[in-house]
Amino acid sequence: MKTKLKIMLVSALSLVTVATMAIVGSAEPAATAPQQLSGMVTSEIFMGILNQVLALVPILLPAVIGFLAFRKGWQFLKSQIKGA
Repeated sequence: MKTKLKIMLVSALSLVTVATMAIVGSAEPAATAPQQLSGMVTSEIFMGILNQVLALVPILLPAVIGFLAFRKGWQFLKSQIKGA
């Protein structure tokens, strides 16, 4: 178990090192990064994401309510059996 944890930590550290080297080694100055990001992110992207999230509501809401009802029913049955 400890070996797996060590392997996971070494892999995570190596990924962080590679990512840091990629960021530090970039030739672009840090001042242009926010400007580039604001050019890529538009209101259409956010509206697309919002539309997809809203499209999931009719599917997820009944599923969540059904799951909660199932849990409540299961707890009720367990309490009735335990009290019998």
